[in-house]
Amino acid sequence: MRKVFSRKNLGAGVVAVLAASLLASPASAAQTIGLPTFSGPAVPQPPVGYTNGNMMRAIYDAESAGTDFWVDRLLSRSGSDPSDADGGILMTRGRGAFMKVHSPSVIGFGGRVAYFESISDQAAYSVAITPGTFTEQVSQRWQAPSHWRSVHTSGSIRVNQTKFITDNNALVTNLAITNTGTASTTLQLRATSPYATTASGTELTGQRASYNSLTTLFPGWAATAGSRCQAAV
Repeated sequence: MRKVFSRKNLGAGVVAVLAASLLASPASAAQTIGLPTFSGPAVPQPPVGYTNGNMMRAIYDAESAGTDFWVDRLLSRSGSDPSDADGGILMTRGRGAFMKVHSPSVIGFGGRVAYFESISDQAAYSVAITPGTFTEQVSQRWQAPSHWRSVHTSGSIRVNQTKFITDNNALVTNLAITNTGTASTTLQLRATSPYATTASGTELTGQRASYNSLTTLFPGWAATAGSRCQAAV
């Protein structure tokens, strides 16, 4: 037997089902969203009052004569940072030079140095101190946009490392070495760089094309008294 459905009756049935569905929905009261709650250290106050002009310039001018900066206090990180899991991030950088991958355990600039992009997936330079096996004390690590600080120890020898990249792309490492023991110790510092291998006076130089041959780099590396190492890209 053939059944015939009326279009009028079908439409009425759909409306009835929809109405039943709406009636079955639970009633909901209006909810107040509010503001998120933040935890952690308090946000440091800037050294100048708020201005809708060039406030960042005013902050810099207020602190440019010193070595303690508001942006560092605002963004600094200490100890082991979650970003270390993917190769580490070094905040300090120059106009073109930076560390695409940073190896905190290396004294110097270990990892992958870059100029707009990784040059050849190699470190800028590393400093080996012998004798001894030096281990970074991760809990004493501190970094900020202007510079990085870390402590490396081997027995009674303690190395305080401060490093940064200048605006003109110089990668600078300052080392303060302390013997905390009672016996005298003689140490040798040897810095190596895959980019500067040709002797030229008191420095090492080199030449390397940047990524995609965008430009030609002329790295130079030199060490000065007071355990300071510097490479320019």
